[in-house]
This record gives sequence, C-alpha cells and structure tokens, in this order.
Amino acid sequence: QDADAEADQRRRHDRDVQARLAEAHLERQAVQPGVLPRARRGHAGAAPADDGAHALAHHQHADGAEHHHVEERHRDIDLPGAPLDDRFTFDRFVVGKPNELAHAAARRVAEAGAVTFNPLFLYGGTGLGKTHLMCAIAHEVRQTRPEARVLYLSAEKFMYRFVTALRQKDMPGFKELFRSVDMLMVDDVQFISGKDSTQEEFFHTFNALFDGHKQIVMTCDRPASEIPGLEHRLVSRFEWGLVTELEAPDIETRIAILRNKQEQLNLNLPDEIINYLAEKIR
Repeated sequence: QDADAEADQRRRHDRDVQARLAEAHLERQAVQPGVLPRARRGHAGAAPADDGAHALAHHQHADGAEHHHVEERHRDIDLPGAPLDDRFTFDRFVVGKPNELAHAAARRVAEAGAVTFNPLFLYGGTGLGKTHLMCAIAHEVRQTRPEARVLYLSAEKFMYRFVTALRQKDMPGFKELFRSVDMLMVDDVQFISGKDSTQEEFFHTFNALFDGHKQIVMTCDRPASEIPGLEHRLVSRFEWGLVTELEAPDIETRIAILRNKQEQLNLNLPDEIINYLAEKIR
C-alpha cells in the first residue's frame, strides 16, 4: 500500500509539472502578455459560453448597413459568467449599521464611471449579503452602462476555465477572455488558496486589469491576510483598494430584513411575531 501511495503521489507530481510546463510554453507564444484586444467577429481563440451562463454585457451594433468588403468591426465576445439572481438588487438590500459601509462602497463602484476603489474586497460570514451586493453591482452597471463588459463568476469557475484552457491548449483565448473585460467580479476568492498554478494566472490577470484601469470586485469569507495558502503577493494586491467587512446584523437590522421579506411575500405578520423571530434568528 505504501508503494501504491508513493506511485500515485509521483503521478500527481508529474501531471502538475506537465501542466506548468504547458502553461509556460503557451504564455511564451502569446502575442501580447498584457491587456489583450477585444476579439473580432469569429475569433477562433474566444472561449465558448458555459451552459446556462448568461452574458452581462450587451453587444454593440454599428449604425447603418455593412458591406462584406468592409473591415470587420470589433464586438464583444460572449462572457461565460454565472447567472444573476434577479432578487439581488440594491433596492432589496436592507442597509443597517453592520453593512452600511459595504453597501455604500458597492453603490459607489456601480454608479461611478471611473474606477474608484480597486479592488473592492468584501468579506464576511455566510448569508450576510456579499453575493447580494455583487449581483446588485452587476445589475446596476448593466442598466446604466450597457456597453460595459462585466464578468461575474466564482473563483471555482475561474479555476475550472483555467484548467480547461491548459488541457485544450487555449491559454491565449483564456487570457483574452479575462483580460478584455471592464469589470471582473469574483465570488468566494478563498477557493484559489493552495492552488499554485491558478494563483499564478489570477495574479497576472489581476495585474493586467489593474494596470488597464479596469474595476475588480471580490468577495471572501475572511480577510485576505487570513486565507491559508494564499500567496503574499496576492494578499498585498487584494488589500490595495477598499477592504470592508459585512458583519452580522443587529436586532434593528434583523427586524428591517423581516419586514422587507414580509412585503416581498405579501404577508401581514403581527409585530410580536416579527420581534420574536428577530430575537431568535441570528
């Protein structure tokens, strides 16, 4: 059994080495290592959209008729982001003292044309509204700046697309996809901890977007400095902009959340019931 375990460990090590070598080789072949240009119509390197995923950015259409001999115009490639929950908007987010700073920062990022806090790093426990604010930002940008290319996805999905690009030898397409957006939103960024190759690629993606003055928004379940296995250079970059915590709601905020939920569900609960639930639910 020890021999089998040792052999299995050697095989995993060999696969990791091969993946890194392949990644390094493909990076050397890339024409432009920094911010890549947007894909042209029919670009062969553009990664296809995932099943069930929705593009947050609207395609721009040129005015007037186009002739077949005219140079092809730029268009946005489909963005394989995660679907947005229509319920997660700013209007439905209950603001209280424990989350007012995070809400204000999210509002500022969504409404400002220029990059303000970069990156915006939201952290807190499960169920405190991090994903709600992420979706709210995306909804707001889609409504007010439909030409903006916004990509919202989980860190796990980023890793999956990175591994797929390595396996399919399409790193130039991967780089073009992630480095040509106007706003990159990554949920649960703690999931890249301990994954060296993914962290390496995320580091370069972060740098390319930051240097290109593109907005980056991330959520996490803890401060970046407390993520085990996260490279120090990423910790440093995650703290470059605004880091804000969403804390557990106090009694007043819990009552407000329950009243808001009551209105959404068209219910009419007595105040005693609402106060009782607010006291018991934490």
